[in-house]
Amino acid sequence: MLDTSRSLVLGIHASMLAGCTIVGLAAEAMGLIKAFYASPYVAVTAGIALHSGRRAGYAAAGVSAALFNLMFVAPRWAFTVPTPEEMTAYLSMFAVAYLVGSRSQPAPLKSRYAGTLPFVSTDRHSSWDVGATRRGWSDDCDLGREYGRIYLERLSQPGAPLIGWIVRDMTRTGSYSGVEAGFMSAIATELERSRTYQHASDCHSDRGVIQPDGDVVAGPVRRQE
Repeated sequence: MLDTSRSLVLGIHASMLAGCTIVGLAAEAMGLIKAFYASPYVAVTAGIALHSGRRAGYAAAGVSAALFNLMFVAPRWAFTVPTPEEMTAYLSMFAVAYLVGSRSQPAPLKSRYAGTLPFVSTDRHSSWDVGATRRGWSDDCDLGREYGRIYLERLSQPGAPLIGWIVRDMTRTGSYSGVEAGFMSAIATELERSRTYQHASDCHSDRGVIQPDGDVVAGPVRRQE
């Protein structure tokens, strides 16, 4: 089942292709143009590839080629063998999808490192592409905590996706399972541990241990030489 965000994107893409077709048919019917060319479909394909990546661009190019052949090539309402000029137009759609789509791919997901994380999908350009295990909340939490541990271990390596990108793609799934809860729990635990360690370090002085109210409650701390 498609989540809400993906359904919305697909709806927008379909509307762009349908709008291009309707405008072309209306312009021909009103005599504004003698023939409708494939260039508007190329532009729409480029926009879709730029927004959603290469695979979406390929899909848009295929639908555009089919619509153009069906609606604007005589005889209409029937698929015909394309002429060399029409074939060139169709191939240009796929070429545009390849070129523009490759530029729109998020940089962190191009790295070899990102592909080694179990929750990252380089094919779908997502920093979080997991679902519930259907084994229960507890098992999902354990899996999420393991993902969090792996992420924290590899965080310092080049190409690591930022936590903001992961949270962004979590919200795009439209669901919150134990996997997400376990992952965020592992991150929060590490942050709390780091904060506690920093607080302990900051609360020592040459005179003793400083309490939150500023009082020194212990004797001088001897530093090891």
